[in-house]
Amino acid sequence: MKALRALSAGTICLGFFLSACGSSDPVDRGAMVSIELAPMVAQLGVGEQISFNVTAHYERFGSLPLDRDLQWTSSQTEIASVDTRGRATAHAPGQTAIRVRHGELEAVAALSVAMPGAEYLDIRPPMAAVAAGRTRQFTAEAVHANGSRSTLS
Repeated sequence: MKALRALSAGTICLGFFLSACGSSDPVDRGAMVSIELAPMVAQLGVGEQISFNVTAHYERFGSLPLDRDLQWTSSQTEIASVDTRGRATAHAPGQTAIRVRHGELEAVAALSVAMPGAEYLDIRPPMAAVAAGRTRQFTAEAVHANGSRSTLS
């Protein structure tokens, strides 16, 4: 690997730092051998989002972030969807695999979706008088941070 390259008499290019020296990638990294998805395991609440990142691993010269020519899919789109930039949105409780492809290379992450934790309980009626020996039915709903409600039983 050469750090300096002569372009013409009296002109020297620092190939490590300048991409305008005749090549858009002056360092020979060799072939891309694998891609990695991060995080590899994630958990979201319904309505939450997460961005996945891809790293390309090369034969030589290690690894670099990769954000071009990627195809994203979710194995269970009703549980979570993923957009063209790798941002997943959780729709319903369950598990799905988030896959990214770059040419023939593929990486997979596991995504679990759960109902978000309750911010507070809404109990109805809020107040009630019950005579001795009588019963009264109450209902309870968990109100989540995203505004959704879950009936408790």
